[in-house]
Amino acid sequence: MKTDDLDRVLHLMLEKGFSQADVTDGRQRIAMKLATSSEAAPAVAYAPAASVSGASAAVRSPSIGTLLGRHPLHAADGDGFAEGSRVVAGEPVAYVRAGNLLSAVVAPANGWLGRRLCEPGHSVGYATPVFEFFPDKDGRAPKG
Repeated sequence: MKTDDLDRVLHLMLEKGFSQADVTDGRQRIAMKLATSSEAAPAVAYAPAASVSGASAAVRSPSIGTLLGRHPLHAADGDGFAEGSRVVAGEPVAYVRAGNLLSAVVAPANGWLGRRLCEPGHSVGYATPVFEFFPDKDGRAPKG
């Protein structure tokens, strides 16, 4: 089973409201269970989505893995994007590493990045908020 398969199962669980899934693929068997509100939640390295305020949205992780602030081949770029950075729709603002697989965390629309909600090096789950995001009102690409 590949990471994409696990992402699909998790997405379906969240979409359909299932709390657990048991998937068998040939010789492999994976059991997934989502924590319920009555279970103690583990400490997290990001601000919960409820703290994202007003007109802002969030740039979210596309998969599970370790958050990287920049692409591993671009070491000279420092820590990647910071609060106040201008981004265009589809632009990678961070990456998630799961084994050898890299997935881009992309801006959902043209706009500005707010504060970082999850620090590079920490584990992220599917749809974990990574940055606050403030979309442009007109949706047009930035000038310049």
